[in-house]
Amino acid sequence: MHLPVFDLFDFLRGPGFIISVTVFFSGLFWRTILMIRATHNLERNRILTGNTVPDLYISANTDSKKKLPSLIGIKMRNTIFFSHPIMGVVSLIFHLLLFITPLFLSAHNIIADMTIGFSLSTLPEQLTDIFTVILIAACGFFMARRILISQVRIITTLRDYLILFIVMMPLISGFMAYHHFFNYRIIVYAHMIIGETAIIVAPFTSLAHMPFAIFSRFFIDGEYTFLSGSRRW
Repeated sequence: MHLPVFDLFDFLRGPGFIISVTVFFSGLFWRTILMIRATHNLERNRILTGNTVPDLYISANTDSKKKLPSLIGIKMRNTIFFSHPIMGVVSLIFHLLLFITPLFLSAHNIIADMTIGFSLSTLPEQLTDIFTVILIAACGFFMARRILISQVRIITTLRDYLILFIVMMPLISGFMAYHHFFNYRIIVYAHMIIGETAIIVAPFTSLAHMPFAIFSRFFIDGEYTFLSGSRRW
């Protein structure tokens, strides 16, 4: 009787991937429930007062047609794009590419089609390769910022470095695998293991800020919210 041979690649692209995605969306659902419980709906207050813009930011004498643009201007001045424009631009590019690149990467969609029979449209490999280099460079920028700028260094913990490592390593290993650096099979295994680990831990770490950015920037009222927000902590 021959026992089945365990194939790490088949496990990682099949059950391992399904487990990581299941944990990710379960954690995301749990964090969503916590966010709803931790915030309070402002609609009742707005109905009672008739205000759509908090008076904290806009004078009562301001023309109603000018309230929203004025509020947006004030809110934008409180964001990182005005206080640290270079960091703001790098961060924006990084987060956009970090979402686009893995989702529309041809290799990922080939594996998705093999595993679940579904795949998305893909971007040219040369373009995603350039995106990967930009992402790695952005990670290096974030790392250098945490090490070299004293105001950032004193509030940086080991956990922050670990999170940055978890984000950076799938990019580096994926780039190495695409260009066939070193042992291809080992690099691919490392890429898949670290990538799926990142998917699993994302909802339970500071990485959760990415899927929740739309809530914190548009729906929860605060000094860094772009609009007035309908909920408050």
